[in-house]
Amino acid sequence: MKWYEYLIYILLIIIVSPLILFGLMMFLIASPFIQLSNRKKYKNSAYYKDFKIPYSSKVFHSKQFVFYNYSIEENLPIKYVKQKNNSLDYFIYNDQIFIFPDFNELIFNEENNNWDVVYDKYEREAQCSLEEYMDKKIHLFEEQIKLPIKLLLARNYIDKKRIDINELPESLYIVRNYCSPLDGKDRESLNIIPETTEDLYNMMLLNKKLGGQYKLVDNEIIVWTFDDVIYEISMDGREGYFNVLKNDKFKLEITHWHPDEYEIYDDICKIGEKGNVLVIKTLLDGAQISYMGPKEKCTIKRKKIGLFKIHYFESK
Repeated sequence: MKWYEYLIYILLIIIVSPLILFGLMMFLIASPFIQLSNRKKYKNSAYYKDFKIPYSSKVFHSKQFVFYNYSIEENLPIKYVKQKNNSLDYFIYNDQIFIFPDFNELIFNEENNNWDVVYDKYEREAQCSLEEYMDKKIHLFEEQIKLPIKLLLARNYIDKKRIDINELPESLYIVRNYCSPLDGKDRESLNIIPETTEDLYNMMLLNKKLGGQYKLVDNEIIVWTFDDVIYEISMDGREGYFNVLKNDKFKLEITHWHPDEYEIYDDICKIGEKGNVLVIKTLLDGAQISYMGPKEKCTIKRKKIGLFKIHYFESK
């Protein structure tokens, strides 16, 4: 590098460093309030009420915590088992046993022609075959197991963007995330992690429950129209774009956000499947997504709350 290139880098660091320090200060100020909010949510959860496990950030963000609360909320016909002598949780559903992953990633080993479990995606030597992994887990059961065992794996654990669900090992049961239905009705959409807007559009075409009218414009943006709202959606690599506009003469933006490649289709389903709603609170130029999901589970009233204006969009 030439001397002036070094100088440019130094100047950039000097310019950016106050912003970095400001962001760090905001995080340090907000962190205690976030922890208090998380503790409150945890103490009010079905998971805490049933198991009385003390709060920790690790437990609060665990797959087991998310799934158990979802299963109670949805009244899933499962038997959940929390073992006494080790950390292996499992549940029984549809005459099968399901366990949760405790690794980072599942990759296909081209050399050995099998699937490998990776405990640290940045240190890939820390891995073993899926078969070895399942054998180790079988030995952790405290009771004799007679039912088939499945590994309940969220789609983002698999490193491939395109897979064939039907060709995966029988020991895997793939879901979009740990608050997704177990009925397997949306299996086809799990084959693809969208990298382009066209990928996302093709996934939407598979979902017959979506309301409104949507079209792909110039292979760059999906325009999804309802009576009172328009969504503009796109996907570029790992980052998506979800824009919310009023469907009136002015088409003013209410808010937008940038879901990642694993979240964007889930957002589409939560907002756009018939009977679901999107609720947004706005104050001056600020906006907050307050709820997205089934209308009957939304507890937010449509009338104005204090200084906030409530935008309530239902998919029909």
